Amino acid sequence: MKPKFVLLAIVLLALYLVGQKLAWDSQRYDYVNNYMNRYTSAKMRKVLTAGHDALLADLAMIRGIQFYGMNYPLFDKKPTMYNQFKSLADATIDMDPRHFEAYRFWGFAMTSAQRGKVDAYRFLMAGAHRMAATDEVFTIIQPNMWEVAKDAAYVAEYELQKATKEWGCDAYTFAEKARDCPEFLHRLKVLACRDVDPDPIPALQELATRANQSGNVAIWQLNLDHMRRIISEEHKRFWDAASQAYYEIHGASPTRIEQLTKNVGILKKAVQEYQKVSSEWAEGGVGQLYPNMVNPLPEKKGKLEFRIAQIPELPEDPYGGEYLILDLQGKPSLVGTGINELERESFLEPINQTLKEYQKDHNGECPEDLDAFSQEYNLRLPVADGFGYPLLLDYGKCEFYFPPVSEENPPPLPPYGEEKKTADEEIDLTLMEDDSADSSPASATDEVKAGTADSDG
Repeated sequence: MKPKFVLLAIVLLALYLVGQKLAWDSQRYDYVNNYMNRYTSAKMRKVLTAGHDALLADLAMIRGIQFYGMNYPLFDKKPTMYNQFKSLADATIDMDPRHFEAYRFWGFAMTSAQRGKVDAYRFLMAGAHRMAATDEVFTIIQPNMWEVAKDAAYVAEYELQKATKEWGCDAYTFAEKARDCPEFLHRLKVLACRDVDPDPIPALQELATRANQSGNVAIWQLNLDHMRRIISEEHKRFWDAASQAYYEIHGASPTRIEQLTKNVGILKKAVQEYQKVSSEWAEGGVGQLYPNMVNPLPEKKGKLEFRIAQIPELPEDPYGGEYLILDLQGKPSLVGTGINELERESFLEPINQTLKEYQKDHNGECPEDLDAFSQEYNLRLPVADGFGYPLLLDYGKCEFYFPPVSEENPPPLPPYGEEKKTADEEIDLTLMEDDSADSSPASATDEVKAGTADSDG
């Protein structure tokens, strides 16, 4: 055989092998969909699966997991790769329309691509509908269908940032069709549906009714927390309007709450703005005022109630505190102190109880060394509360406390009282090496006593 024919044969063989390699690379992750769905009829697929649809679906899902682990960072850069991954998902559920794990896996995995977030929501909702469909074979809704619908709501609320407001509400509403749908999902639905219907009254009525009907303290508390959250959002809407009115008049932001509450013109403007907004959702187009809790601090399992404010009534902090304008990170901000007061109580109750135990063990004396006190009772003392106010010790009463929150005494500690240093203010630590030998870190005792001295001054 002539050498040129041998060379030609070698070249043709090499081209054939390269072509086969390229074809394999382009289709190896899409083989289930290509060969079982696209290029075969439904009748032929039935023959090919030989009644093992669920088994093949499991194998396809395993291949999908392998593919995802190797390639998910490239989904946005290589759309073809994402399309292959998505087609494998379609092939899996075509063979097993109620494949619960497949819906949850691909619903999570598709969000790795920016374009896949909408696909993930639609994939999950289609799965929820398939799991809820009934026929001669499936006579009831699949009990765990709610998990698939919940995942769809999560994608709509957090991955898509509520771009389509109805999606989260629709998903939670559909999840409630499942027999095993937990109670907490209803509260999530109430909050999600507020994006569709911003009227706070139906949501508050729903939450109050469910709380009052429940004998479970935890469920009662959760409903109360959601009611407070909704009321706080409406109060913020009112106070923002009042602050804007003050700014339009004075050209500056308010620094004290009295600048808003004792100015009739500003409050009138705020009421008008809130009524203007609320008229868009209120019945008959008649604007309403913000809601107030009847009892901001109800006893456990007590009846929860709210009412619509009447002019000239002002918003009341639903957590039981006051509204103040505090200088937070260099900017005056209107905040409710109630939730901070509840946080303070959770801090102070256990450590003051431990103080009483210490007094019983030490003839009624109050500890001088708080570091030793903390170590003896395996206790970690909080440095400050949520606003940055330091923990102090009243030696007369032998009781820990926090300074009162007020506009006259704004939050003093970082991050609220912290000011960023400029380049000129940065300290060269190398110049302080000689001085560092004579200094030592302040102990917890020093910090708390220093705070006590400052508060007495």
